[in-house]
Amino acid sequence: MKAFFNQGKTADIKEKGLILNEHKLYVEEPPEPNDVDWEFIHIQTGQKVKARVVAWSISISVMAGCFFLIWFLSELAERMNEQVEEQEKKGIKDSLTQTFAFLTSQYISWTVVFFNKFVIGKVYHLIVDLEKISNKTKFNISFARKQSVALFINTALISLVIDFFLTGYVIMIKYYQILYKIYIKLTIIGKGGFIYNESNVFLLNAFIPPILWFVDPWSIQKDYQRQQQQKNAKNCVLTQQEANEIMEMPDYSQAKRYGDIMKTMWFTFFYGDIIPVGILFSIMGLTLYYFVDKYNVLRRRTIKESLSKHLSIEMIEMLELIVIFTGIGNTVVSSILFGEVKWQDFIIIIIGVLYNLLPMEDISIVLFPLEQKDEVLMYEEAEQYFNTDYDRENHVTRREALEEFARKK
Repeated sequence: MKAFFNQGKTADIKEKGLILNEHKLYVEEPPEPNDVDWEFIHIQTGQKVKARVVAWSISISVMAGCFFLIWFLSELAERMNEQVEEQEKKGIKDSLTQTFAFLTSQYISWTVVFFNKFVIGKVYHLIVDLEKISNKTKFNISFARKQSVALFINTALISLVIDFFLTGYVIMIKYYQILYKIYIKLTIIGKGGFIYNESNVFLLNAFIPPILWFVDPWSIQKDYQRQQQQKNAKNCVLTQQEANEIMEMPDYSQAKRYGDIMKTMWFTFFYGDIIPVGILFSIMGLTLYYFVDKYNVLRRRTIKESLSKHLSIEMIEMLELIVIFTGIGNTVVSSILFGEVKWQDFIIIIIGVLYNLLPMEDISIVLFPLEQKDEVLMYEEAEQYFNTDYDRENHVTRREALEEFARKK
């Protein structure tokens, strides 16, 4: 898409006027042969741009739906808490109402965590499919980006907006002769309050994902399907490809793992200062997640895709946003709760923005230059060492390429 609006050039190409027969030329580093998604290789750039606009529109609509769902639950919890407070003032103790109010408050945290774990990944995988990306690494980058942003918005931002700007009330106070408008929720620290709910989210977000990942219901479902087919082996009507898919382990999605980790990191640095115990929860959760993920990769998953280094590089760049989120989180929460903003937080934000805007890779190349060595081996000589090539991966040319490769062997 960047090349489409950049006269046919990608960001790292310096030449101008890449036009051939009145058509724009799109120049970029080619993907590895097994990194190409041949299903979308024929899609034109204009179609891809339109498809991605549609995908982003659907993504925004999904986020809007999440917002209204959490808002509805928050309003319900708020009214239940108000009803409990009124009954307590009148000396009435209704255990049923108190229990329902408590469960409603808890339900918000549980809904956010389980919705993120079971729904967001599936929905955004379908959304990214609509983008018709012909590169598996770029597909995973797009998926990891969208999922990370969606998980962070659901976990951190929506609750912040609802609790302080929609379900609270406005008061004016005077602080050092300056008027501050502060949005204060009726209950901030008590049951059903903002800090109470976010502490629950911290706890659930730290331990529910690794526990579910260890239980691995997807592998259980695959085992059940496999057992059912083995029981009806005599009446089996599966094709060879369908049988292979049932007998193999479930796919390992690297992008989903990145999304879970990125959401936890952003969320922790955003609310870490106001909820310090959340940092401890996140450290414990990420450590547990690492060992569970390692076990699943080695024992219960199959890795089909050979992704390039660009996915890891992109995720590292997204991780660098934690500096900005730290400053923004401190600034927003301090201004809302205490009516003051620390200058240190602004410095953190400025440092984070500058760090993300500066071309750090180019600066590193200038400071630590590396010698470029040209390849001296001819392609025909090196071909025998390749585990695959474009012809062998292309479904149209695969048979002829394999026959030719066998003859050369």
